[in-house]
Formats: sequence, structure tokens, C-alpha cells
Amino acid sequence: ADGNQMRRCRGFSLAELLIAVGILAILGVIAMPAFSALMQTYRLNAATLQLASELRYAQSLAVSNGASYRLHWGSDDAVNQPNTYRVEKNPYTDADAITNWRNIGTSYPGITLTNPTSPAVVFDYRGSTTNLVTLTINSTAGTTKTIQVRRTGSVKIL
Repeated sequence: ADGNQMRRCRGFSLAELLIAVGILAILGVIAMPAFSALMQTYRLNAATLQLASELRYAQSLAVSNGASYRLHWGSDDAVNQPNTYRVEKNPYTDADAITNWRNIGTSYPGITLTNPTSPAVVFDYRGSTTNLVTLTINSTAGTTKTIQVRRTGSVKIL
């Protein structure tokens, strides 16, 4: 009886452990592309929400201070820092930067900004803009999100 009891408590053999580890490795390799695409989707959504939030922040500053503020894209010729943006008082002088330049690709790897339809979104003291601005955010997975700022000042994620 003692021999049978010892046999039942021995545990797993080396071959059984290697087979289990091999199966787990194969499942991991199969799941990796799906996980990578999922991470890119999360980054794209987070970057889009971040930019929409910054636009609303510039708008709230304009309304609360009764002055013009803007979200300035760094991709214009004067700055030449693609994929960056910052909030500034408008018209801009060096003392009027509200936030530092932020690179969306540093915060969200694999995410880029397509050149917007305007070098900046300027909000007046009422929180409205002078023109419609569309911004496209891209991921390396090939998916995109669009933010539209309407003349009324509404910021909409499409």
C-alpha cells in the first residue's frame, strides 16, 4: 500500500512539464498578434481622448479668461516638430505657452498625427473658432480616428 501511495504523490515528469511549457509557448505565439493589435487600439483611443481633452482645455481657458487661446500643432514650418502640440495664448509670444510641447508618439508609441487642416485651433472668448478643423490620428495597425472642431467650438470624435 505504501508503494502505491508514493507513486501517486511523485508529481510530474520532466517530459510532461516540457510538453506543458511547449503548449503554452505555442499559445503565446498565436495570441501575440492579437494582443499587439489590441494594444494599438487602446493607444489610439487614449491618444484621441488626450487630444480632445487638450482642445477642450484650450477652449475653457479662452472662455474663463475672456481671451483667445489655441492648440498649436508643431508640424507647421515655424516649429517643424511633427507629432507635437501645445496650448498657447493667442496671439502667441514666448511667455504665452500654457503647456510644454507634447509629442503624441512618445506618450503613445505607434501613434502619429496627420497634418491638421489648420496650424492651430484658435478659440475666442466665447469658445468658438473661426473655421472647421479636422485632425486625424493614425496607428501603425492601420486604424485611424478623427477629431473635428466645429465653428461653434464643439469638439467631436468621429
